[in-house]
Amino acid sequence: MRTLSPLLALALPLALLPAAACGDKDEPAEEADADTDTDTDADTDADTDTDTDTDTDSDTDADIESVALSLDATEITSRETATYTFTVTYTDGSSEDLATSEDPEVSIDDSEVFDVFTAGTVQPLDAGTATLTLTYGGQSDSADLTVTVSAPEVGELLINELLTDGKAEGDPNGDGSLDAVDDEFIEIVNTSDVSLDLSGVVIVENEFSFLPRHTFAEGTTLRAHEAVVVFGGGDVSALSASNAWFMVADNEDSGTAYGLDLGNSGDRVLLKAADDTVLDSVTYGDHILADQDAVRDASMVSETEPGGDTYVDHSTVGSASYSPGTYADGTEFLGIGIYSE
Repeated sequence: MRTLSPLLALALPLALLPAAACGDKDEPAEEADADTDTDTDADTDADTDTDTDTDTDSDTDADIESVALSLDATEITSRETATYTFTVTYTDGSSEDLATSEDPEVSIDDSEVFDVFTAGTVQPLDAGTATLTLTYGGQSDSADLTVTVSAPEVGELLINELLTDGKAEGDPNGDGSLDAVDDEFIEIVNTSDVSLDLSGVVIVENEFSFLPRHTFAEGTTLRAHEAVVVFGGGDVSALSASNAWFMVADNEDSGTAYGLDLGNSGDRVLLKAADDTVLDSVTYGDHILADQDAVRDASMVSETEPGGDTYVDHSTVGSASYSPGTYADGTEFLGIGIYSE
């Protein structure tokens, strides 16, 4: 048998080993590190810079050519709302309808007529015409809307508080003069969610059912969840309260000039619409139709404010004897702020 020489037998296993195991180990390792560092740095820098610049530059207002505002009505009553949408046309000729959630800028030239409390919806507030302008991407469009205020219906305009005893301690009308007639008052609240037209609404007292104690002037509007307080007379200019306003019974209209003349021991007070519909009434004391007691030295206030069928002595539910223009506890009426909550 032929055998390999000892030297040849030793050489063969070495030849079968990888080249890296036989040669200089340091040189290949340096080449691998160089390639890795170069590729990683170059790729990362190039991708980051290019993507950021491209995205930022492409989203610009210059792409929007015009904006078209659309209202679903040109005339509404205070019992209705109007909705608006808008269409955007781009410089490349394309267009799309955008939702109000895109947050366009909205302005109104007379926010006493209507306002926007919820995006996309116009809430009427008072009679008149105003212009709504929408701006988006630097472009604007406008539309006019006319509001007519609706007359009150039964259950919407309620008597919330009345002071029949004008000699109650203090100076209810705030004019610095104590007067049994002038200091009497009736507080009326709009309990609905819409503005109401009080034109021709009257306050009638039992003894003079044929002659209103007060007639609201033409064009008088009481907004949602606001109150109006009518005093027998005097000067009410010193009184103020949020979401309430004050007037005297004559008010330079067809109402009488001799106050409310409410009976202390008993009476019936009616709030009637221009068409003679009874909107609300309070009957108390020794009147034949009375369903509750008369109150002396304090006002009568609705137990379930605002408005209701049962009235109680104000001093038993509030910190004072009366509270014209506020709830019995002194807090404000809600007013139109209810729309923005």
